[in-house]
Order: sequence, then C-alpha cells, then structure tokens
Amino acid sequence: MKKIPLLPRYFRWIGVVLFTLTLVLYVIDCIKRGGEGIYTKSFVLINDPFMGEKGFLKFMEVEITLTLFLSLTLFGLAAIAFSRNKVEDEMINSVRLFSWSWAIIYALIFCFIATVFVYGTTFVRIISLFPQELLLFYIIIFHISIFKLNRKTAVEE
Repeated sequence: MKKIPLLPRYFRWIGVVLFTLTLVLYVIDCIKRGGEGIYTKSFVLINDPFMGEKGFLKFMEVEITLTLFLSLTLFGLAAIAFSRNKVEDEMINSVRLFSWSWAIIYALIFCFIATVFVYGTTFVRIISLFPQELLLFYIIIFHISIFKLNRKTAVEE
C-alpha cells in the first residue's frame, strides 16, 4: 500500500480551532463594524476597485477583511482535510478517494448553479469561496462515510 502524505493528527484540532475562531471573529466584525472592513497598507499585484484608485505592483491602502477570512478558513479547512486519522489503512484511503470524488461533483454543481443564476459582485464573492466549499464538502462526506463504516463494523461484531 502506498502511503498518502498527510499532516500529523493534531493538525485536525488546529484546523478546527482556526476555522471556528475565524468564523466567530468574522461574524463579530460584521456586527460591530457593519461590514465596514479593516483597511491596511499592503503590497498588491492588481487592485481594480469599482470606484477608487487602481493599482498594479505597488503598496496601497486596501480592505483586507475578506482576504483574511478566506485565507484563514482555507488554512483551517485544509488542516482538517489533510490530517491523519487514528487508523490509516486501505479502507480509509478508499473512503478518502470516494469523498474527494463526490466533493468535486457537488462543488462543480454548486459552481454551475452559481454561474447560471447569480450575477454581479455577489457572484464574485460566492465563487471566491470555491476552495473552502470544496474542502468543506470533502470533510462532511468523509466523516459521514467514516461514521457509517464504523457503525456498520460495530453492528457486524
């Protein structure tokens, strides 16, 4: 059996804490600031706002709330998705492959529906969540499959 390179098991808990903390802080920030955002001077590759100064390869004052939210949730979900289980065997690898396959199918269906029915800046915000959505679908499908597998083996014993 070829081993899949995975993160150590404790990364799952780091990911859960990071993901949960990011969601809570984002909700608190939206309630307190009313969606105003956090502005800081940052190096930008391309900044093309609807109204305002455009920038290319320079330091600019930009709103980074969404960037922080997306980056931290992506790291949290990736830590959860790519961490080892207590037992890693061929069956778990098979469940991982099954889960990735269905997660990609669900994510593509969601992306297609968003492409057809959502327009404007809402579309951009929804599509920017595609990696998080893919990882979240994978995590949910994987853990449901593991739960069913454990329940099935418990009934057989």
